[in-house]
Amino acid sequence: MSKRHYDVINTDRWTWICGRNARAYSGNRLPAAVTLAPGSVAGDVWSRGPVDLLPGSRVEGTLYAEHVMSRKGSHVGKVVTNPPFDPVNAVSWTVRFPVAAARDVTVRPGETISLKPGRFRSAVVLPRATLRLAQGTFFFESLILDPGSRLVLVGGPAIIYVRKFMRWSGEVEPSVVGPASTDLLVGYLGAPKLTLHSAFRGVLVAPSAEVKLLAAPALHRGAFFASAIELGPGAKVEHSPPLVLLIAAPPTEPGLCADRIPFRDDLSGRDRDLAFQRDVALYCSAKDESSCVAYLVGRANLDYSAAAARVASGLFSPALYLALSRDRTRKLNAARDQPGQATLLCASRGSDDDFVPDPIDRCPGTIDLTATDDSGCTQATQPGGPSSADVRTLLGMWGMLINPTCNDAEVPQQIATGAFYYPDNTSAGTYLIVGRVSSQPTGCPVWYLIDIQEIDKLTGAATGARYSVVFKQSDQSADLIGLPSTPVPGEFIQFNPHPTDVGNRGRLGTPNPSIKLLFRAQAMNARGERGQWSDWKLTSQSDCIALGFTCRE
Repeated sequence: MSKRHYDVINTDRWTWICGRNARAYSGNRLPAAVTLAPGSVAGDVWSRGPVDLLPGSRVEGTLYAEHVMSRKGSHVGKVVTNPPFDPVNAVSWTVRFPVAAARDVTVRPGETISLKPGRFRSAVVLPRATLRLAQGTFFFESLILDPGSRLVLVGGPAIIYVRKFMRWSGEVEPSVVGPASTDLLVGYLGAPKLTLHSAFRGVLVAPSAEVKLLAAPALHRGAFFASAIELGPGAKVEHSPPLVLLIAAPPTEPGLCADRIPFRDDLSGRDRDLAFQRDVALYCSAKDESSCVAYLVGRANLDYSAAAARVASGLFSPALYLALSRDRTRKLNAARDQPGQATLLCASRGSDDDFVPDPIDRCPGTIDLTATDDSGCTQATQPGGPSSADVRTLLGMWGMLINPTCNDAEVPQQIATGAFYYPDNTSAGTYLIVGRVSSQPTGCPVWYLIDIQEIDKLTGAATGARYSVVFKQSDQSADLIGLPSTPVPGEFIQFNPHPTDVGNRGRLGTPNPSIKLLFRAQAMNARGERGQWSDWKLTSQSDCIALGFTCRE
């Protein structure tokens, strides 16, 4: 077993086996909603239904469940019996099969068949056979992938709905270009138990079925939702964010889609920024484009933003920005119109990253963020543009938050949710403690965004207000919960909103004895880059005890 932790989560309507820093809400009540077989290992386990730990199974993290059956020889680090399960946001959608005529598909050994999106009766992929699926949505009555078969995604994300029966023993080859994301969604609507004999790569949703994951040569990778989940002996699961759900069930409010795209914690620098921009294009802003074009859109967006930041910082003239933006837009449009050119660009980013593949680049080594012609050589002329002074004046009128000290800043790390403390003197407001950002260059400003849902203290229902509060790093208060000469621990930062504060700060600074607060936190720097949201956390006495004081829940 690798050192990476794996989380197993089962709640009220679905089950999700996933990885670190992930939460899910699902699963019908069954005799054992989550079962860990001998030899299986999990990090954190969340389950609203009973959890059965068979001999030899291990929970290395914390087990959140009301009912635990711990057999002799099993191991669990810590048990929490009253965790919050109800989600702040729920994702749901309706699947409607087309009324068009359907046909059967059988792919024989050594054969490759390509399908376009549409409705089919049964699909059987025999050993050594390959089924290629174009980007889009497929509807099957049944789907059988025999051992040694291959399911290849072509062009971009694919969504598969299976109404009655599915057997999964084949391998999946994803289509995403660049750092891997989950670009397959399988919605299994049948009731018979589903066993995954081979490694599954994608998002599995099975609202009416139990799912069992068997050990395979490769990890199961993705997110898994079902009425109940069982890990077979030695089964290993690696979490990947279920981003393809943003295509199946897109958010209703503009801007929420990109907000749900996380930064990759296994990447850094430009690679991390590129993966984020590619995912925003692939799952939000350019969902009809291929994964290759989405990758190129991400590259172009990085260049646009980097050049704009240089203009705002006085390091780039407006004319150079116009030349670069027109160059990248022209080359991106050409890639959309010429699939062969797009394939070349996706296969080889180019040593100088000027949107000209190395095999046809006559001027390799071009300086970063330079406009070039189609052969990769610097353009001789630049377009006219406003003066740098005029641009800075205009940005100042708009209140743009640009700080040159943040030009080379990393994306802020994910911060921890800490605690709320309410002093007996209500006029003293509220003390809010969250993790401190420590990864930014000296002088680069940081803002802390707090997302809050009010929870009824008696019923536990999210019936109260939902609102956000933003604090500048300079808003911090130094004395822990107002205690003189007692500093806030170095890894945390504290804010002290008062009832007299304007807007949501005043709401947060006025304790309400009938509610508890479910909250999460996020950091943003002056490049406009946001770190990943923390997990949702319900205020509790234990938060304060861990920080060395006692508070009211």
